[in-house]
Amino acid sequence: GELGMTEHGKEPEKLDWRLDGICLILLAIVGFLLRATPELQVQGLPIGYDVGTAYLKAVLELDSGQNYLTLASLWPGQSLLYVIFQITKVFFHGDPVGLIKVVGVALFLFTNSAAYIFLRKGLRLDYKPALIATLLYMLDLGTLRISWDLFRNELALGFLFLGLTSLLRSEEDSQTIKQLGFAILWFALVLVSHQIVSVLLLVLAGIYVLQRFRPIGLWVLGAGFAGLFLLPLASKLSIAGSPILDTVVGPMDRVEPAVFLGFLYLLQIPFVIIGLLVGLKRLTQSAYMVLAGWMLFVLLIVVSSVVFYPNTFLLWDRWSYLLPLPMAVFTFLGIEYVSTLNPLRLVGSTAVSFLLVAILCYRGPSFALNPQVDRESIPHASFPSSLSQTSVGYEKQHDAYERLVRATDRLPDKSVLVVASRYRGIIDLWGIKPTLRIIQSDLEDDQSVQSLIEQLSTEQQPVFVFDAHRIRTIVDTRQFVHFGAHSIVQLLFAVE
Repeated sequence: GELGMTEHGKEPEKLDWRLDGICLILLAIVGFLLRATPELQVQGLPIGYDVGTAYLKAVLELDSGQNYLTLASLWPGQSLLYVIFQITKVFFHGDPVGLIKVVGVALFLFTNSAAYIFLRKGLRLDYKPALIATLLYMLDLGTLRISWDLFRNELALGFLFLGLTSLLRSEEDSQTIKQLGFAILWFALVLVSHQIVSVLLLVLAGIYVLQRFRPIGLWVLGAGFAGLFLLPLASKLSIAGSPILDTVVGPMDRVEPAVFLGFLYLLQIPFVIIGLLVGLKRLTQSAYMVLAGWMLFVLLIVVSSVVFYPNTFLLWDRWSYLLPLPMAVFTFLGIEYVSTLNPLRLVGSTAVSFLLVAILCYRGPSFALNPQVDRESIPHASFPSSLSQTSVGYEKQHDAYERLVRATDRLPDKSVLVVASRYRGIIDLWGIKPTLRIIQSDLEDDQSVQSLIEQLSTEQQPVFVFDAHRIRTIVDTRQFVHFGAHSIVQLLFAVE
């Protein structure tokens, strides 16, 4: 059957809440299986790096009187997520891990539902195209990566989708004032949720306004995008005290951003190119410009980081994770066009579309449900090997408690214990021997390791290091306690 997408400029048929309800339920079931399964596979720890090092610690601090229900937490703190943690904590009597796991799943379902609403009401797609495009978005590796541990980012994206929906619907004369009011509300929630998505919001708002003033607006947009591409030439630049550019000094090479982008979207590129052409007819002018501008903005950040290496945009990888929605829309438009070609019409365009989605997104379910994905196949360090990975790492998380807590119980009182920063939050959860003095440090950077060693060399008490292979290559150490791949080692210079 035909996919039934509305033509450019036409209103969609009245929403069928029965069919839309079925679509949202199907998306919720698929989303729940994808996101809840990894949480159930990992017992006692929340999945995600930032979850274990930041969110878990924030939830635990609520027990000691921390209050996030303040204006400063929302702005400029942009910590609406922590406010949600504080409000919902009352339902999870002393179970911070359970709270974080439930919120993580709920955020995934919320953002996917918001994406469907945006496609259905904002882009004016029929329910079948909206369902297929939302599946493309949900199964995207970038979407799953955000859901792994970038909860604030994910929350802000959900509000952004709803805000864009209201903004595009405001073009209907009978809805203008009401929808603009909703758009302002949703966009305000974006601004108190996440910094990077807030920047994206301002860019998209600028695109929406400028594209309405042709041809001058398009010239301004072109100049703005050209300036964005050339921005790394400035080497150092900050906004409101926050740097936006970086000079690479680590192991990253010039082509890494391009390789990483190919890892995410190589198979979709032909469909996206077709979709960009089809979209000129299928989407309204405003919707097309916002989505195409969104995609171009993020791609310029990544490509510019390749061209002007070692001067790159700070967190270029985080920016690339904002591509899934425009990529899903234009990929779908390409799929919709290909599926209606004469040789495929006998099968039915909807069946062909679902088949192509399955082929393009086969890695998503594997990444979410298989805890033992080959790490060597992933070309960027910030991307986990699977959705089941915690901040401790998949290989170590299953017996990290025994390795750390039981081993440290054997250390002398008043000893200094240096622990990698990825255990931040987890140490507070487990309750390490209280007579130890804990130092948490980023032990992955040579410069920080050298600085830490100089500091430790003046200690009067014995100094032990847990799970820090890099420091062991720099300082002469002797094994103290050994558990498999982990060791607690004592720094010899600290021995009396």
